[in-house]
This record gives sequence, structure tokens and C-alpha cells, in this order.
Amino acid sequence: MTARSFLLHLGLITTLLTPASAVADEDSVAVRRCEAAVLGAIQNPNSYQRMAVDEQRDTASTAYTMTIAFEAANIYGTPIAAKAMCYFRRVTPSPREEQACPGCEVFVMDGLNIAGGFRPEGGTQPRILSDGGS
Repeated sequence: MTARSFLLHLGLITTLLTPASAVADEDSVAVRRCEAAVLGAIQNPNSYQRMAVDEQRDTASTAYTMTIAFEAANIYGTPIAAKAMCYFRRVTPSPREEQACPGCEVFVMDGLNIAGGFRPEGGTQPRILSDGGS
């Protein structure tokens, strides 16, 4: 193995072992939760690049939908543009949540729709406190 091929091999290993850092510090908890679900569902999470986030919140309903447009490589390494939808539901705040954040809304993530398939969250996701505007 030449020095050049060793460095290329080492660079490939480093790339494969480097976790995707798609989530930014300024993202809401809901965006971070949705994006983590997307990263867990795609075949090549290290190639993930977020393109856009669209949040649809209907104040008359308990439903809250978030669409994340992204690009990620398929199993052959070809970048593919895709969209994922995360489904959130507004729930009644617990007394503790109401005391900690009066007037806040509480959401749970029900699931993710990606590549035509729905993946339920199974109720294991923590609740998300929102001040109503974020």
C-alpha cells in the first residue's frame, strides 16, 4: 500500500466514522427531534444535508407537521433529494410542566414519514415544551 492510498483509505474511514452534524444549536427541540429521526432512518446519515424546514401548525387542531427537505447519498453514493415529514401532537401539559412553563404548549412526536413509509415513534420520545411560537 502506497502512502497516498493509505491516506485515501484513512480519509474514507474518518469520513465514515464522523457523525453527521446536521442539527444546529439554534434549531428548536422539535427540529432536532425530527432530524434525529431522519438520520436514524436513512442509509447514509453522514451524507445528509438539510435543504429546508417547513413547519405547519394549525392552532385549531392538535396536529403539528414538520417537513424536512434534504439530500443524502443512496447505497451507491449518488446524492438523492428527498423529504421527510414528522408528525407531532399537542397534549395536555402535566401539572409539573404547567408550573415550569406557564402558557407553554406540550407536544409529542408520533412518527416519521420517509420514502413512502410511516415509522411510528412508539411513545418513547420525551415531551417537547414550546412557548407557542417556536
